[in-house]
Amino acid sequence: MNVEPHHPMKPDHTLSVGPSVGTAETGTIKDLEQRFLILNNQTAVPYPRNATISSRFAEQVVARPEAIALVDGEQTITYRELAARAAVIAQRLTGLVCTPGAAVAVALPKGIDLVAALLGVLGAGGAYLPVDPQLPVERQSFLLSDGDAVAVITDPATGALLPRHSLPTVLPTWDGSSPQFPPLGAVAPQATDPAYMLYTSGSTGTPKGVIVPHRAVIRLTVGNHTACAGPERTHAFFAPVAFDASALELWAALLNGGRLVLPGEAAGDLIAMADLILRHGVDTLALSTGIFQQLAESRPEVFANMVQVIVGGDVLSPGTCRGVLTRFPRLRLLNGYGPTENGTTSTAQVVTLADCAGPIPIGRPTPNTTVYILDRNLAPTPVGKIGEIVAGGEGVALGYHKRPELTAERFLPDPFIPGGRMYRTGDLGLWRADGVIEFAGRMDDQVKIRGYRIELGEIEAALTLHPAVAEAAVIVREDVAGSKQLAAYISPRVVGVMPDLREHLRTVLPAYMLPSACMWLERMPLTANGKIDRKGLLALGKISGLHIEPWTATQIHLLTICRDLFQRQDIGLRDEFFAIGGTSLLAARLIERIEREMAVQLAPSVLIEATTVERLADAITRVGMPIGPDADPVVLNPDASG
Repeated sequence: MNVEPHHPMKPDHTLSVGPSVGTAETGTIKDLEQRFLILNNQTAVPYPRNATISSRFAEQVVARPEAIALVDGEQTITYRELAARAAVIAQRLTGLVCTPGAAVAVALPKGIDLVAALLGVLGAGGAYLPVDPQLPVERQSFLLSDGDAVAVITDPATGALLPRHSLPTVLPTWDGSSPQFPPLGAVAPQATDPAYMLYTSGSTGTPKGVIVPHRAVIRLTVGNHTACAGPERTHAFFAPVAFDASALELWAALLNGGRLVLPGEAAGDLIAMADLILRHGVDTLALSTGIFQQLAESRPEVFANMVQVIVGGDVLSPGTCRGVLTRFPRLRLLNGYGPTENGTTSTAQVVTLADCAGPIPIGRPTPNTTVYILDRNLAPTPVGKIGEIVAGGEGVALGYHKRPELTAERFLPDPFIPGGRMYRTGDLGLWRADGVIEFAGRMDDQVKIRGYRIELGEIEAALTLHPAVAEAAVIVREDVAGSKQLAAYISPRVVGVMPDLREHLRTVLPAYMLPSACMWLERMPLTANGKIDRKGLLALGKISGLHIEPWTATQIHLLTICRDLFQRQDIGLRDEFFAIGGTSLLAARLIERIEREMAVQLAPSVLIEATTVERLADAITRVGMPIGPDADPVVLNPDASG
């Protein structure tokens, strides 16, 4: 992987102040803000900073070979068995991974094979590059090409969904043998070598690969109280592997001898997820803000025996936190904050009832992490004054793959720690007088929608790829329920030529990046300096998805149910269920209402294919569904053809 040189911090994390922030040559601190910054960043704690993920996992295998490592439905895998499966994959990669941190694409459904494959890549000395087979083919092709993958680990069924490529393919099958992990002959990585590469949304329309070293993962999961890890803990693996929260879920469990429960059929199903938590006694969770709030509202009993829940990805609701903590006062609830570029979690706040009186703060720097609030000149801001959140310490990523200019712009030498590095997050925050940080929004147009980090510029770039589009602007609006939605404004190349762009966007963007609303404008409103006036777009008023009036009984009935569930009357036939704020909980309610009111039995995966009222109605009509409460049930297969 192509990265900037890594400059690790000193082991003692000793903070100093250099001339770059206006101090005397002796290093004497004269400025109160600098003193405050230093006192609130004494975060050093012992941890095995020279370990790698593979070496730390190998230690757990030796220490507790017969302990349960993975739970997948009724199947359990011990640490010894998991190491053997991973070693077989690592052996197959030997010779392909010739340099430490070489990227190996992993395209597998979430299960035992996926975890073994990730360990196999690391055991061979490589870095894993997740490729979600549900992504558009163009996106998959970009990841394989731009990521410089040397091989792909996939199974035949998933491999058939991938774009055509010439990379060697490695199967995750296990032959029952028990080779050594890591295997002999494997490349031996160092703590500063790449462990994985995750692609985040790119402001120029091109996703960027964040290269995360082993040390960042070890600092996150070993000797870090925010991970709540140990051999007595049971964790769950709910986050997509291409989402940085998965690093906390996976490695907090497996690098500390704990159990990791895989989602199986519960993937994406909130109700099944809650049942899984209760059935297997999961006591440590890392959740996106949206999922936490849904569980708190619909299945709060999942928190009854929970030891810790760390929540992140968006702003927490004080009311939701108050309700959970009042009912379960023994629960340790953490509000976590941190970008992929700084090892997932940079700050954390143990939420109390007192915190619920206002916006929930993001807390203090986590162990072996430094967090600064800096002004435009990279000088510390006074207490209470908003500045940019800049994160440093042992979790800083190596940089962006093949993006040296962007790496140099966002990853800077740390002026407070000789040899250290820090990352400019682009987020805004402020110090409170008690040393706690409050989040204050974004500096640019990067947003978080339902826990996903999205660059609006990437959506705009995808829109302008369509030949009918002259200009495009995407902003975030709130619907009547207060949910964030993506809204697109487009000017056509030819007046009057305004095609539906949804199918075009489906081929180039993940579902969570599809705008839920679209408006065609004859021309874009501009500011005095000729830029698109985004405030002017907000002033245009509420818009909704492309509407076609329902004309069949099935469409009318489905639309009535959807509008009732969302408490919105502006939903149209072609609005995407998940793009307008649909969740797994709403999906379960929608399916239950349809089955009860329309006498049709729905396959669990129906909303994966039939994502709009129009498509869902068409699918129901194809199987000849009779309308009415007395009709016989009909099984709906979303893949059914006419």
